[in-house]
Amino acid sequence: MNGMKLLRRILAILVLFASAATAVEPLAVPRVEDPTPIIDADLGDWEHRGAVTVINTAEHATYRKSLWRGPEDAGAEVRMGYDSKHLYFAARVTDDVVSQTQSGTNLWRGDHLLVLLDFAQTGDDKELIQLGLSPGNLDAPTRTRPEIYAWRPEGLTITGAAIAVQRTVEGYDLEAAVPWADLGIKPALYLTFGIELAICDSDSDPPKQKTVISRNPGKWARPGIERVLPAALATRTGALPADVFEDKAVTLVEELVIEPKGKREYQLDIDTLREGRIPTLTFKARTVFYRSGGCIAGLGITVNGEPITKKNLPNRPLHMQLASGISTPSMQGNLIALFYATDFESADKTAYAPLGFRACDYTLRLDDMLEPGANTVTIRNDCHVSWRAKPLSIALANVRFSWATPARFKPPKVYKDAPTGELAVYEPDTDHKARFKVEQPSDDVLIINGRKVTTTIKTKHELRRTRTVTTLDELILVRDTIENTSGEVVPLIIEHLAAAGDYNKLYLCGRPVPNKTGANVVPENPSVVVIGETDGFALMAYDDIFRLHCSAACDGKTLEIADRNLALRPGVTYEHAWVVMPLSKPDYWQFVNRMRRHYDVNFTIEGSFAFFMFERERMRMVPWDAVKWLDDKAAKYVCVFVNSKYREHYAQGLTKRFVDPTTAMMTNKVLRAIRPDTHILTYFNCFDYTQPPGEQTKWPDAVVRRPDGKPIRGDDVMQVYMPIEGSGYTKDLEKTVEWTFDVLETDAYWWDMYNGYGTHFGDPWDGWTVDIDPKTMRITNRKSSTALLTWPWREKLTRRMLAEGRPLVVSGSPMMHSEIKHHLPRVVETADIGRLSRSHLFTPIALGDHITEKSEAHAYRWMLLALDWGGLYYWYSVTVTPTRPTLTSHMFPFTPIELHSGYLIGQERIVTNRSGLFGWGDASQFEAHVYSRVGAETDEIKIKRIEYNGKAYAEVRIPEGYSVAIVRR
Repeated sequence: MNGMKLLRRILAILVLFASAATAVEPLAVPRVEDPTPIIDADLGDWEHRGAVTVINTAEHATYRKSLWRGPEDAGAEVRMGYDSKHLYFAARVTDDVVSQTQSGTNLWRGDHLLVLLDFAQTGDDKELIQLGLSPGNLDAPTRTRPEIYAWRPEGLTITGAAIAVQRTVEGYDLEAAVPWADLGIKPALYLTFGIELAICDSDSDPPKQKTVISRNPGKWARPGIERVLPAALATRTGALPADVFEDKAVTLVEELVIEPKGKREYQLDIDTLREGRIPTLTFKARTVFYRSGGCIAGLGITVNGEPITKKNLPNRPLHMQLASGISTPSMQGNLIALFYATDFESADKTAYAPLGFRACDYTLRLDDMLEPGANTVTIRNDCHVSWRAKPLSIALANVRFSWATPARFKPPKVYKDAPTGELAVYEPDTDHKARFKVEQPSDDVLIINGRKVTTTIKTKHELRRTRTVTTLDELILVRDTIENTSGEVVPLIIEHLAAAGDYNKLYLCGRPVPNKTGANVVPENPSVVVIGETDGFALMAYDDIFRLHCSAACDGKTLEIADRNLALRPGVTYEHAWVVMPLSKPDYWQFVNRMRRHYDVNFTIEGSFAFFMFERERMRMVPWDAVKWLDDKAAKYVCVFVNSKYREHYAQGLTKRFVDPTTAMMTNKVLRAIRPDTHILTYFNCFDYTQPPGEQTKWPDAVVRRPDGKPIRGDDVMQVYMPIEGSGYTKDLEKTVEWTFDVLETDAYWWDMYNGYGTHFGDPWDGWTVDIDPKTMRITNRKSSTALLTWPWREKLTRRMLAEGRPLVVSGSPMMHSEIKHHLPRVVETADIGRLSRSHLFTPIALGDHITEKSEAHAYRWMLLALDWGGLYYWYSVTVTPTRPTLTSHMFPFTPIELHSGYLIGQERIVTNRSGLFGWGDASQFEAHVYSRVGAETDEIKIKRIEYNGKAYAEVRIPEGYSVAIVRR
């Protein structure tokens, strides 16, 4: 049995398309037409149709198997089909507790059908399509509608899909049609691809993934490329050729060196041309040289005497952009450009590395160049240019022919040129006095500029309530003071509803929602905003408790912010506060900038940030190299790790003082001497403690617990504790705080996980948070926000550090109103760049992407994405060694005036990746710094200063992928 499991895992990782070698039969997806399925959640038209996948046995329970209680808990019969326009899904799902209150990127927390599709078949996770098919909230359809969401690849938006769901006694039926055009795929008979289907089950509140029941029986680690199994588009009857999954790769030669002006010929025998597949030649190639560097055009290839041209090299742009900032042709005439290199990997580590693909890997498509029978492939060395009169040899390896899926050939991105016509004008809004007409016909109804806003409070107890409506310059602040006059804990549900009106854009908690309906819970931005043709409307939670509990939703007709988890203790008076904001422009950013001014959070962000881990080999640098490394990152704040490990893990919070601090102490001293303006930080996490499984809980009064009472663990060795004022854990943690200042002599902290660790069940109780049965209005469970429980201690330490002038940098934007008064840089981790929406109401800073950033060019790409989301950038990866200063050198200091998509206006500078006329609304002088598509400062593009009506503007005309920092003098 163990051998079979190992075999399955190997097969999944290698994505071998051979039905005889895997325990799961390949999926033959039939064409379904006459009639085409109607997407109405009635699965009657799928009888005896489609490729059937049954996922309902213990073998399929691949994630948290111990929590799966059988097919009635979670299981499904999924059918699939296709036609020329759509890929179809029909699922009969069994689920005894259907729970889905989330939408968009967060829908993974609730029940959904997960679909992984691999059409490119390159083995690269970046090519994987990951879809979530959500049933929505079936018990309250006005809250969360069914939807289809794409997590991967980056930028994929499913806009033309249809989905329908209906409740059943056993669970729900789901039917969906996903357009091939949205997936970027042209369907063809016998097209092969990889697929994984999984039922993701969530039975809890707050929503959290409980188990996964998947088609691939291998243990679930992540939704990656290793999970997909073979599938193909079949005939109407589901028929496939016997050899459709066979690997037809033919190796022409493993290794080859062609001397100057030499050539080699190879015979390629083809039985037949395969429908729906592309004849493909892949190989590695370079010029043999003593160092790695630039390019020379010199590789000639002919097939049956016909030369390769640019059309045969679709995966490389005509002009390759290199990391150094220059561009070079990928072909000259019929000759392919090769990189000078010592081996097939080294060129990717130099300043000449191409962007978007590997330097020495080539993929040619041979459409219309082959015929059944014998074919001749000729490879020539035509490097006529010599280096110091020495002819150049060409090295090749792994020259192979195969039949590839069409999805493997995606044209490279074509960047837009700089605009030549009229430019839009961008300057700060000076009118901060909105026009509101507020009517209050009753205690539960407001009419704001003609739009009705209704409040519903559900409870079985008598409460004393008064309402105060305050009209401010840019928003309306509503305070509902609620007093529990009874002698018991009172659960209540509060809902604020407004008509959505005619709108074409929806923002839930700062994220745009393409299908314009959904729900989300994000305390950092607890808002729902609709944008129409000429104006907009917003609702937002305001006080601490409402922000932590707030669910924001829109079902197409009604906007809602609600608290469904609130309890009032006897005698408690609660001021429930929320914001209503009509917008005068069709612009989400007007809402953002109004709230920022109200919160008074436009304070100065001094500089950029970088982690510094001295023990890594590439970081063992002499002091002047360390200075350059940090200068090129423009790092004002530098987090130096205590490199010694505690129980094989990096010391994080309390465990820091149990390890050898010598390396960190010496690093701090050296950095302070060679770069005296640097703020030296140390990593701090006040929730995690390295504690192996089975070890007795050290501080039971501070442990974070699950609903079943068991301790929450961050991973196999990290026990999660709460720094609650007065607990034994907190007293020990405070000793570590003093140790970091007295022994390490650090300035302050990079404070990770600042906001808490989710939800705690059991004692202590935060006094506000419960689960409520909406039918009986009874409390079913007491629970607590760890952010709320730990705030008194966290605020005390925060106040101390700021009072002592210690420059904190914090991971996580404010979740509560009480936090906003403490002005310090707070960042958001952005492996998902859309998480920057959590930062819109405080310091808008993206903490890079530690997953995909492998070079300075990758980091610069993330800086541009951060600008798209209205944010600045802090460096994350410690392995990226820049070769030059980049945009962060002219990004700080930054005192925000306004945030927008693609550009930010600050007191000191304007940073933009857009073209336009940019100014401060006055006659300011400035200097402009232009950064190219690879993040290198360039003087090729000049930014003119023009004056109009006494105002000065920077005339920015840049190609796509460029950026400009306009620095005010």
